[in-house]
Amino acid sequence: LDREDVVMLINFATEQKLVILADEVYQENVYKEGKKFHSFKKVLRELQKDDPETYKDTQLISFHSTSKGIIGECGQRGGYMEYVGFSDMVLTQFTKMAATSLSSNTLGQIFVGLMVNPPQLGDPSYELFQKETSGIFESLKRRALRLTDALNKVPGISCQPIDGAMYAFPSVKLPPKAIEDAKQKDQEPDGLWCLELLEKTGIVTVPGSGFGQMDGSFHFRTTILPPDELLEEVVKKLMVFQEDFMNKYGECNGSGGY
Repeated sequence: LDREDVVMLINFATEQKLVILADEVYQENVYKEGKKFHSFKKVLRELQKDDPETYKDTQLISFHSTSKGIIGECGQRGGYMEYVGFSDMVLTQFTKMAATSLSSNTLGQIFVGLMVNPPQLGDPSYELFQKETSGIFESLKRRALRLTDALNKVPGISCQPIDGAMYAFPSVKLPPKAIEDAKQKDQEPDGLWCLELLEKTGIVTVPGSGFGQMDGSFHFRTTILPPDELLEEVVKKLMVFQEDFMNKYGECNGSGGY
């Protein structure tokens, strides 16, 4: 998010007395030149410095995890959350709730420690850490550019640039016959598209209807995580599938056109 968007969300939450839940697990995954990660806490502190009265009661919970980002160690189950703007009484209740859980796993705690305090210049592992981290980042950036370009070449599919994180959320135009067929099967139209894609190609995507979308629009979510060679195979299969899908259900027209 641009800083202006973060400010807008903080202002809205402050006015409506809502708690901000900031999932910031992709703070290292920013691929577009000129863009940068803006921490909700940092922006909130800047706003509080300029106007302490307005933002004195703003409440924020920030999240970070070893499961995502550059580390991407999903199996290690390590992460943290930070509470900002909560009373001691409320924090006590959160502490009680956490205390009823089992102890944090040892490896997960180690990974979190390494995530927040990585090797520094002069440390024995610094050069290797930088090499591996930059290699992973450049690979993700390359795949983000490749997938954006490939999706926009598929008839009926349009994708915004993948500026960060690990996902694409393209829109897909569906023929009226496909929309009607989905209704007859009591399915969402983009759900029908995703299921047929899975059955025909083995490619797993998530229909946009599961996230909420404007009426009459259809989307799917996919990821940039497949290795380069596998990503090329996915792109080829997707192109063939979409051509077959359009032949099966007919061309888009009117509000469903492309």
